[in-house]
Amino acid sequence: MAVATALVIGSDMVSRLHRPFFGHVHSVFPQTINIEDSQGDLFSIRSTGGPVLNSLLVPPPGHPEGLNGLVRPGEAVANCGPFLLVFGGGQTAYSWRGARIWAGEEVPAVVPNQSRLEKNLLLLEELLKDRSGFGPLLSWLSGYLQGENRVGLRPFTQSGEAALPHILALCRAWRRQDRDSLVPSVKGLVGLGPGLTPAGDDFLAGWTAAVQVVNRPDSGWMELFSQALLSHARKATNLISYSMLRYAVLGQGPPGAVTLAAALAGGSGEDVLVAAQEVLAHGSTSGADQITGIAFGCWVAICDKQAGAWRGL
Repeated sequence: MAVATALVIGSDMVSRLHRPFFGHVHSVFPQTINIEDSQGDLFSIRSTGGPVLNSLLVPPPGHPEGLNGLVRPGEAVANCGPFLLVFGGGQTAYSWRGARIWAGEEVPAVVPNQSRLEKNLLLLEELLKDRSGFGPLLSWLSGYLQGENRVGLRPFTQSGEAALPHILALCRAWRRQDRDSLVPSVKGLVGLGPGLTPAGDDFLAGWTAAVQVVNRPDSGWMELFSQALLSHARKATNLISYSMLRYAVLGQGPPGAVTLAAALAGGSGEDVLVAAQEVLAHGSTSGADQITGIAFGCWVAICDKQAGAWRGL
C-alpha cells in the first residue's frame, strides 16, 4: 500500500481526523477526491492549488490519470489515527502527521469605491465575454451602473435569464434587510442551472464572499441569511455544492473569491485580473458564475451608500 504524506491540513480537519470513522469515495477528479464520511459530511483530498479548509493537500500522485487513476466513486474509506485509508485500485494511505495546519483565509474589510468598481467590472465583462452560465449578466450590471440598457446587445444564457429576477430580488432584500423577500430569492437561486455545482450555487458562493468583504452585515442579518441558504441547500442541491456554501458563510468561500472581491471593490485592474484567473480555474463554468456573484455582491455595497444606483429597482 502506497503512503502519501499530506503537505497541509485544514484546521477544521484536525479534530475530525483524530476520531476513527468509515466512509466512502463520493466523487473523483484528476486533482480531487471527495470523501463522504459516516455523518454525511464531505471533505477533500487535493493535489493542486493552495490550502483550503475541509481538505488535505497532498503531493501529485504521479499517476498519468492523476487521482482518477487511484480510486473510484463508492470505494471504501477508513480513518484510523494518523492514516486515512482509501481502498481503491491503488490502495493509498494518506498520513497527515507533520502536515502544516492552515487556519483559513482572513477576510479583509474594504470600503468600496464606485468609480473603481465600474472600471473593474468592464475588465471582468471582457474576460467573461465568451463564457457560458451567468457570465453575460456582467454586461447587464456594467451597463446598468453606467445608465445604459444593454439587454439585447449580448443575449443572456437560458440559466442567466432565469436567474436575473432572483438575483435582483436578493439585492433588494439585502439592501432593505427584508427577511420576507430574502428566503424566496435564495430559494430561487439554489440549485439553478447546469454543472457539477449548479450555476446558482456558484453565484451564491461568490456573493457570500463579496458581502462579507465589502458589506459587513450585522451578525443577526448574516445569521438569518446563512440559515436560509443552508437549510434550503441541504435539501435542494448536491453535497458538493452544500459543502461549498457551508464554508462560504464562514468566510471561507471558493479559493480566490475573497481576494477578488477586495480587488474589484477598490483595487487596481491588474489586481482584479490576477485574482480573477485564480477563481476561473474552478471547473468549466463555476469560476465565471462565482465571479458574477462577487460582482453583484460588491454592487450591493455601493447601493447601500448611493441610492441612485438603484434607479427604482
